[in-house]
Amino acid sequence: ITVRLYADGKEKTAVKLNEGNNWTYEFKGIPKYTSDNGTVEVVYTISEDQVDGYTTSINGYEIINTHIPEMTSVTVNKVWDDMNNQDGLRPQSITVHLLKDGQVVKTTEVSSDVNGLWTYTFANLPKKDQGVDIVYSVSEESVESENPTEENYIEASFADVEEVVRCKNCVYRSPVR
Repeated sequence: ITVRLYADGKEKTAVKLNEGNNWTYEFKGIPKYTSDNGTVEVVYTISEDQVDGYTTSINGYEIINTHIPEMTSVTVNKVWDDMNNQDGLRPQSITVHLLKDGQVVKTTEVSSDVNGLWTYTFANLPKKDQGVDIVYSVSEESVESENPTEENYIEASFADVEEVVRCKNCVYRSPVR
């Protein structure tokens, strides 16, 4: 990163900070007073050139770079093709798992809302891990049914991906882009 030193609002020098210098630099040999009879102190300030993906705040001579990771979400909808629960076999809830790179990271129970929709959104999920896109997937625990011909499935929609995936008691993987 580039840090600039200003004396009374005028740029005096710029230095590069990096891991090699432990992100620190000490400005040495700079005058404390202006040439006005040596009685007026120089006001020193610093700034930093914009660092992509970060916001910068400066507190005195401390520079704080803050990165807020990009987040995403995965919405799951349970679809029942059972003639509106004609045979009364539909359970009160189902269990849905969110997987991150193949490992279960969250589990939730999904049931009907007041409108009869079975939906849940896994929100505020990090989009990347160490700069690499995380692959999220969803799975549903098997639903016991006396009618093996029922066409029940879950739909998963991944934020930032223009597709809705339908699967029947399966896992679908979609990279979050």
